[in-house]
Amino acid sequence: MRIATSLGQREPLYRTAAGKAILSRLPSDMAEELLERTVFEKMTEHTLCSAQAVQKELDSIRKNGYAVDNEELETGLVCVGTALIDSSGIPVGGISVSGPVTRMTPEYRQKIAKDLVSYALEIQEKL
Repeated sequence: MRIATSLGQREPLYRTAAGKAILSRLPSDMAEELLERTVFEKMTEHTLCSAQAVQKELDSIRKNGYAVDNEELETGLVCVGTALIDSSGIPVGGISVSGPVTRMTPEYRQKIAKDLVSYALEIQEKL
């Protein structure tokens, strides 16, 4: 599989795993305001296309500590991501791992998520 994203490419927060993880760690009013101002664009049949749909998913992301982009940006591509939080509790970035849907089984996503959360904690200690 060849993905169409490239280094430095920008995407709206709502359609990437790292972006949704960052949104989940923002103060609720700030995340809500950002989503209300967002113009949603449907990239695939799985893209979340409303502030309400994204808000609903943010609750789960907060609970789990990571987010999943389940073919929301590109058909056939699954991504698992988590936010990087600075010492004041503000998200300053994110890390993620992507792969084809055929390899990114639910079990493998869980393993990746566990590793990403662990790596994020290591990185955050250095921020």
